[in-house]
Amino acid sequence: MLKDIDMAINNFIENQAGEYNDMPRGVTEREMVYRAGNMKIFKFKREGGDVSNLPPMLFVPSLINRWYILDLTEETSFVNYFNKFFTCYMIDWGYPGSESAHLPFSNFYHKYLNRAVNYICRETGAEKINMLGYCIGGTLSYIYSCLEPERVNKVILLASPINFENAGISSLYAKTFPTEEFVNSMDYMPGPTISNFFNNIQPLGLLKKTQMFHQKYKDPKFKKMYVAMERWISDDGVHFPARAYYEFLSQLYKENRLFKSRLATTDETAVDPSKRQAECLILNATLDHIVPLHCTNLPPADGAKREVLTFNTGHVGITVGKYGVDAKTKAVEFLKK
Repeated sequence: MLKDIDMAINNFIENQAGEYNDMPRGVTEREMVYRAGNMKIFKFKREGGDVSNLPPMLFVPSLINRWYILDLTEETSFVNYFNKFFTCYMIDWGYPGSESAHLPFSNFYHKYLNRAVNYICRETGAEKINMLGYCIGGTLSYIYSCLEPERVNKVILLASPINFENAGISSLYAKTFPTEEFVNSMDYMPGPTISNFFNNIQPLGLLKKTQMFHQKYKDPKFKKMYVAMERWISDDGVHFPARAYYEFLSQLYKENRLFKSRLATTDETAVDPSKRQAECLILNATLDHIVPLHCTNLPPADGAKREVLTFNTGHVGITVGKYGVDAKTKAVEFLKK
């Protein structure tokens, strides 16, 4: 059977995947409107009625994967759906290298996000924006809403860790990882290494994926999604700058400072959840092996209004699986209230 599976995969890659090789990274038409260092901001082109009276929408992707998981195919795209109702922008963190080794973690959750929000508000005339963050992008969005409560109208946290206590294998990894030696010897954590770590959290995941491939590879819809997902997961990794990675592991995973209201920026500005004002929608997943349900809980000090919707799927399934349709529909309903 394994021999048959290998032959099927090789046949697919060599003879059938070619038609999908030119699939765009992100399917919704867009233009780059702002850049600061590696960070870019895309604005998505839209047709339809005037939405200038509504807060613009900013998508904040994870730091460890490329942004287009939220715009992977026409069928699964969060961007394409949100773009029907709002003026939408996306942060692209780019491909950081050695030039970013010195950047603190707070550059990403405050300095860069502040630049993005300032630009969007200047362009649109809005006083506040809505935010949706996926995975670590949600962590960044949440922190920003604590630091700049007057700038955020509503925030959506999609499979996003806020409480890093007992976060499964990721916590064990962080507690044993030689952070001091790493930051003193490396410019970044390589993207492929990060990808391999998450693959190894579920060792049987690859086997299950291969079995599913064997069963469905003749289906054109499956082929399209398979190529898009494999390229996003395996072939487009992003390095994590050394100092930011060190602080991310030390301050969040090891010390859980965000949840305990003890996080601060490099210039010692406190990240105070009690000051947050934006209404929050938490979208989490029962089968999420990267961000367990309890990790999506907000800090005890946070008294702002929130809703929680839980889906019977996994960390990626909540974006591109069948439950992704429900997730993005509920998210737009939340924003339009």
